Amino acid sequence: MNMFKQKICLLNVIVYFFLVTSNDSMYATNFDMHVLNVSLKDMNYCTIDQIKRQTPCILQIDFISDKGGEKEFDLKPITGLDNFKHSHYEKTVIIFMDNGKLCYKHIYKYILEGHRKGVYSVGPFIVKNSLGNILKSSRISVVIGDETLVCADQVCAVKYFTQAELAAKSVYLYEKNILNIHFFDRIGVAGTEIVFPDFKNIKIVDVQKTNIAAIESIDGYDYVKTTWTVEFYPIDQGIIPIDEVKIKFLDQQLENKSHARGASRRFGFMMKVERSVPAPFVHLAVKPLPLSHYQLQGMSAVGQFSQLMITTDTSTILQGQGIALTLKLCGSGNLEMIDFNRLILPKSFQYYHADTKESTYNKNCKQFEFIVQANEHGMYQIPCQEFFYFDPADATYKILKSNVIDIMVTSHYLDKDKEYEKKTMQDDGCIAFDCTNINDYIFLDETPGQSSIMSISLVWYERYLHLLLLLCMMTGLYGYVFKQYLFTHDTWKRYFLFLVAYKNCRRAQLKNNAGGLYAIFLNLFIALDYAHMSIMNEERIEKYLEKHHFSEQEIIRWKIFYSKLLQVSFAQSTTLDSKILFQESFMWLQQLKEKI
Repeated sequence: MNMFKQKICLLNVIVYFFLVTSNDSMYATNFDMHVLNVSLKDMNYCTIDQIKRQTPCILQIDFISDKGGEKEFDLKPITGLDNFKHSHYEKTVIIFMDNGKLCYKHIYKYILEGHRKGVYSVGPFIVKNSLGNILKSSRISVVIGDETLVCADQVCAVKYFTQAELAAKSVYLYEKNILNIHFFDRIGVAGTEIVFPDFKNIKIVDVQKTNIAAIESIDGYDYVKTTWTVEFYPIDQGIIPIDEVKIKFLDQQLENKSHARGASRRFGFMMKVERSVPAPFVHLAVKPLPLSHYQLQGMSAVGQFSQLMITTDTSTILQGQGIALTLKLCGSGNLEMIDFNRLILPKSFQYYHADTKESTYNKNCKQFEFIVQANEHGMYQIPCQEFFYFDPADATYKILKSNVIDIMVTSHYLDKDKEYEKKTMQDDGCIAFDCTNINDYIFLDETPGQSSIMSISLVWYERYLHLLLLLCMMTGLYGYVFKQYLFTHDTWKRYFLFLVAYKNCRRAQLKNNAGGLYAIFLNLFIALDYAHMSIMNEERIEKYLEKHHFSEQEIIRWKIFYSKLLQVSFAQSTTLDSKILFQESFMWLQQLKEKI
């Protein structure tokens, strides 16, 4: 019986050893790393079987995990690199979503160059995480020959390309449409941005870039997919070409030897070069609006609208005074192009335009503000307002009507005096005083030298003017110096940064918008660290916290909080309690303010 148990234990040890030394990957309990891949590529990132002698190539090691910090993982020294002229590794982290879960793809790159023909063994490749788990691959063989040979079973795909698609290829004039521009990249470029030409026949109203990329496998290569969603309206009918849209980014290439000489030359140094890729050419068919008296009146509202509501700040006003009237329009349509220019009011009313602003962050509503003035007292009713629009779903014109509001206009307090003057006016234009009420009037003594009005000499008047001018100059100078001090002094700048972050968190809490917390903290660290948005990531934030003497335990707590921000901001669904997350946000703002 004991012999049988010993055999079983020995078998378990053999199976465990086989898993550890597997060519592809190893998994452990609570493992957060998956699939360690090793490949040899040419400078066009095509997988190769053989590299030409004295020609640089790329040794790439990558794996996927649910952690993003650089210090979470440790790439052990690689045996066999001494046979090549090689550079220190360069690391890239790609964030993407996989089945609703946030994942990180870690890519390590070495530049190798062999000077002697032959077959060289490199590896094994070992990555260890902060929990002590190990991911290991077998050795690979690097063949140095007289020419570079691309793998026969793979296509040398392009490094990056773009796609363009319209939500609808045929729309009505002024109807909202969406253009999606996809950028596919398999080498990890940085600083991607979209560039538009000066369109004459479409109006772009919003451009949104996906914060979390997707990974798609094409021709055996993993491409990082970044999407820009462009909302626009056609302002001309017919066939409209949408072209000359470009994606700009920073590519990498080996440093040119002619640009770096002597001691400044570094083997394998990758220069950043700005490049651009044009988006594919697409056409949009724009149909004219059906002929109608609405269309002849210059109506440009197209969409599906659900609500038109008017409100006032008060229901009772004095004659001649104004009230603020707000008209709110909600629906899915070209709200950005709509301007409400006409109000239906009683005859004795007049109105003036005030500022127009969008009232909701999701852009489903737009409100218009007016100042309405009543010139005659009495009871009035502001009738329902009418909004005409074209519904592209039914291809018909429709009318949306608002509510009505009752307004009471009271008489001005001077009306009695005006009626009294009118009754006592004589034919000669003079006022006949009623002697019975003579005691109600006070007569001034017009004896010379006893006037109660105090005069001032011209000399003193000039002195007062000079004094006033001097005070204005001193006030302006003081304000300028004070402003310069505030905007250049680090203490005040930090104070205002945390004040703005606190107010934004409070505003997000009122709107229950927990997804906005990630952007609030990211912008705070960008301003504190004087960094560009393209290079600000979890790793840089952790270094910044270490620089300001945050303990290891505090940094671990920050990582947990940061992962919650990413989850609530980018995951399609989450079980996190937003109230607790807001409380943690305010606690972290207070802690950062005290220690930074």
